[in-house]
Amino acid sequence: MTAVTKQARLLLAALIVMAGVGCDQATKQIAAQQIRGTPPLSFMQDLVRLHYAENQGAFLGLGASLSPELRFWLLTVATAGLLLGLAIFLSVQWKMPRLSFIALSWVLAGGLGNMIDRLMHDGRVIDFLNLGLGSLRTGIFNIADIAITGGVVLLWISSLRADPQPSAPTPP
Repeated sequence: MTAVTKQARLLLAALIVMAGVGCDQATKQIAAQQIRGTPPLSFMQDLVRLHYAENQGAFLGLGASLSPELRFWLLTVATAGLLLGLAIFLSVQWKMPRLSFIALSWVLAGGLGNMIDRLMHDGRVIDFLNLGLGSLRTGIFNIADIAITGGVVLLWISSLRADPQPSAPTPP
């Protein structure tokens, strides 16, 4: 691959990250301005609920009961290190399959969106989406969580599509 391809890949990653972080932060700002302090809003026969929450933990509140210091080190410092590592990995290992590259860019975008919240809201992340049918409901999440989850699913799909390594020929 040529340097132009590397530049195109890095531009693609930058666009995915900017779009993902931008959509995430814009929707969180709207949620904070419009639905904070209100009862949940229901749409599409309660398939979608908008319910403002601030999450001190990770996905679905995991780790919220940890001490503030441990939460800071795990969810802010360690996560920032992982995100920096992922950004470096994408810039160095840009020759990976396109779907894998896009998937990891989505994960980076979602991680950065939630990291911005942690840094700006004293370790909390704004969540506001809830899906479900009747009493079967998801936890409350945000656009960054969708990007992370979508990226992981795409990465899994990419791994299934990868050509298997040819086995070594058996000696006669």
